Amino acid sequence: GGERTASRFDLKRKVRQIMKIGVIGAGGRLGGKISTEALDRGMDVTAIIHRTPCRDGRASVMKKDLFDLKREDISGFGALISAFGSGFTADPAINKQAIAHLAEIAVGTGIHLIMIGGAGCLYADGSETVCVYEMPDHPAFLKGISWNLVQGYEQLKHTDDVDWTFVCPSKLLDPDGPRTGDYLTRTDRHIPINEDGNSYVSYDDLAIAMVDFGQNGSFKRQLVAVASRRGGPQA
Repeated sequence: GGERTASRFDLKRKVRQIMKIGVIGAGGRLGGKISTEALDRGMDVTAIIHRTPCRDGRASVMKKDLFDLKREDISGFGALISAFGSGFTADPAINKQAIAHLAEIAVGTGIHLIMIGGAGCLYADGSETVCVYEMPDHPAFLKGISWNLVQGYEQLKHTDDVDWTFVCPSKLLDPDGPRTGDYLTRTDRHIPINEDGNSYVSYDDLAIAMVDFGQNGSFKRQLVAVASRRGGPQA
């Protein structure tokens, strides 16, 4: 009898440990990879989509615009991972507004809010006064997006009672790069450089890192930059 009781207890404990996460933008390239990575780990995933269907049919689906999300919609999630980006044709201010809205609904919930930023938010050099987006070689169409992401990040730093993580990819973000699961992180807002001398990360490795952060509760109230340990030009 004792063994059977122990087994039932272990089973209940195992069920309780299944992590529930929401993925905003699960229909996109990065959001789709995040969803699949979490599902492959046995997590309970809710794909929060607006127009583009979720790429992985195993996820539960919530059809809702990010700006219509309310606190009750995210209740029960251990982590809420946002792969939201405004795209290049929308008003870039949407990026700052999205960060503010997600922080507002997450206040006091204990939910780990993990948001994708951009390499443009990182420092361009050792002076820590100039960001990548302010450099002359930064693409003009990205400057407004990067500026708004920086403003959103600055507001996050002064927001109380939100467990946020602001994730910046490397300068070269490769949609077709290999899935290695071997990545480097940097929390001082400087550009991460990998063992091949490149600031490079594949979408797959970035997705793995973001799910890791949610699963492990890593880098709360921090900006973290991610690079694949190897790879990139001339690698």
